[in-house]
Amino acid sequence: MRSRGHVASSDTGRLANGANSAVGSGMRALTRRTSDARRRVDEWADVIRRQAKEHPGRSVALALGAGYVLGGGLFSALTARLVGAGARFALRVALVPMLTQSLAALGRDTRSSSDNSDDAPHSRTKESSHDHKEKES
Repeated sequence: MRSRGHVASSDTGRLANGANSAVGSGMRALTRRTSDARRRVDEWADVIRRQAKEHPGRSVALALGAGYVLGGGLFSALTARLVGAGARFALRVALVPMLTQSLAALGRDTRSSSDNSDDAPHSRTKESSHDHKEKES
């Protein structure tokens, strides 16, 4: 007959082997995922380096913008003033030409309608008004 100690040690050995196998397969999966992540980061770094070389001004502007936002500048009084000034400028650039065109078209319409109304008499002339007054006296 087996003793309880012998059964417990063999069960423990099987559990340990199973745990070692699970840990080993988990480590392999983790290593594979880590390698994939490192490869992706290296690819992104290469793309960023190439973009910085091809477009240095854009890279500096993006870096400044990111620093401004991450530094808490997005909801500051300076940002509110800059957005307000930008909106006023955009409205001027967009509205002034549109209003100028509308007023020019209105002027053309007014001139053309007044030219057409000269052909048909709508009111009495000075002579007819003067003749009318003499008849009344």
